[in-house]
Amino acid sequence: MEIYYYIKNQVALQNTKCWQTYSSLRKKRTGLPVNIYVDDSGTWKKMRHANRIKIQCNKGDHPNAHGMIPMSIDDNPRILVDNPKMELSAADINAVKKFVIANKDLLIRLGSDDNFDIVDFTGAMVLP
Repeated sequence: MEIYYYIKNQVALQNTKCWQTYSSLRKKRTGLPVNIYVDDSGTWKKMRHANRIKIQCNKGDHPNAHGMIPMSIDDNPRILVDNPKMELSAADINAVKKFVIANKDLLIRLGSDDNFDIVDFTGAMVLP
């Protein structure tokens, strides 16, 4: 039983550290109906999963890292979890998908290129 709790706590700790490496982009900056979080330090490589963004599960103005919803960064972005708990409409999700498609190369570069940071990204991103 001790091993179970150790593993569970290590996973929780990794997830906590993971959030420290995402930058928030508030909806007032992106024009999206929801705040999003982008990986600007290559966490996806360290955690051994595909590069992704995180979407806030509600339309609140204040960033909220609880209940974040992962979305793939590719030509056909998709939600990466089954039945996410969210207060977002299909139109909200589609707006984020369009943002990801329009900024795909920049989002990938942000999580891969140490010489390209969040300031560079926000200066170059395509708004809806």
